Amino acid sequence: MKSRRRKKKFIFRFVGGQKPTEVNLREVRRAKFAVEAVRNPARQDIIHMLEAVTGATLDVIARHLHIPEVRIKEELYFLQRTGIVDLCGEERYSLNKENLNKTMSLVDDLAKA
Repeated sequence: MKSRRRKKKFIFRFVGGQKPTEVNLREVRRAKFAVEAVRNPARQDIIHMLEAVTGATLDVIARHLHIPEVRIKEELYFLQRTGIVDLCGEERYSLNKENLNKTMSLVDDLAKA
């Protein structure tokens, strides 16, 4: 039997007669991961490389970027959790351009706010 997760919402009430504001904690967490994913220089390098080379292996990425494989693996794991990078086949990574565009628009919206 599958458990259903409810989306947690908190309602903040501001003093001064403003309307209550609802905050979806999952969206806040997603936004936090999105910002962290794109502001890290090593992750930016990985994203740029995967834009150029589809289906790159861990070894190829490490050799091209001159970063230890352990560090690349950590960064790829983080990018996978945010949905920006997909694992396709045996240890081959590709960029999920749809999720990258969503992430970048979310980051842009946060920057404008």
